[in-house]
Amino acid sequence: MIIHYIRHGESRANAAKTMAGDLDEPLSPLGEIQAKALGEHLELPSIDAIYCSNLQRAKNTAEPVARRLGLEVEVLPLLNEINLGAFSTRTMTQAREQLPEAFANSNDSFWTCFSQGNIPGQEKISAVQARNEKFLDLLLERHDKASNIVAVGHKGFLDVWIAKRIGFELDESYLSIDNTSITSLEVDRDTFRILSLNNTRHLKGIDPTRTVL
Repeated sequence: MIIHYIRHGESRANAAKTMAGDLDEPLSPLGEIQAKALGEHLELPSIDAIYCSNLQRAKNTAEPVARRLGLEVEVLPLLNEINLGAFSTRTMTQAREQLPEAFANSNDSFWTCFSQGNIPGQEKISAVQARNEKFLDLLLERHDKASNIVAVGHKGFLDVWIAKRIGFELDESYLSIDNTSITSLEVDRDTFRILSLNNTRHLKGIDPTRTVL
C-alpha cells in the first residue's frame, strides 16, 4: 500500500511562528494559495481514498485535492496533530523563556522535551505512536495492498511515525516537511519505506516556508 501523506497548507499559527499542536488553527492567506495550487497541479497515480484530520487547516487543504480526484474526504481524528500542552500558542523562544523547566536535560531540543514528557499537559509520545499504528490498521482493514491512499495531516504526527518505524531518535533528526508537501510511503505491517520526502513540485514558484508544528 502507498500512502501519499500531505501536510496541510500554512496555518495562521505557522505564519506567526507559534506552536499550535492540536488547536484548530485556520489556514493563512498563503496557506489558502498553497492548497489551491495543490488541487490544481497535483500529480498522483489513481487514488482509492482520501482521509484527513478533523482540524480545519487539514480539511481546507484536503478539499481541493478531493475535488481534483473526484473523491469524498473522510475525516479521521486519528490524524490530528500532537497535543503540545503548555507549548501551544507560544513561540519556541517564549517556551524557553516561560517554561524553562520543560527544557531540563533536553539539550535545548523540542523533540527531546516532547519525547521525555517534559511539557505540561502534552500528549504522550506513546499515545501518538498508538494513533500512527491505529491509522495503519484501519487502512489495512479497509484497503488491499495495491491501494494508493491520500492522507492530509500534520508534521508532528508524521515525524513521530517515521522516527518510530525507521528507528531514529526524534532529537537526532529534524525532517523537512513543508506546508502542502507530499511524502509517499510504502507501508504494511512489516514494511515502511519512504519513496519520496517533502515533494513540493506542485507549488510551482510558491515558496513553502519551513515552519514550526
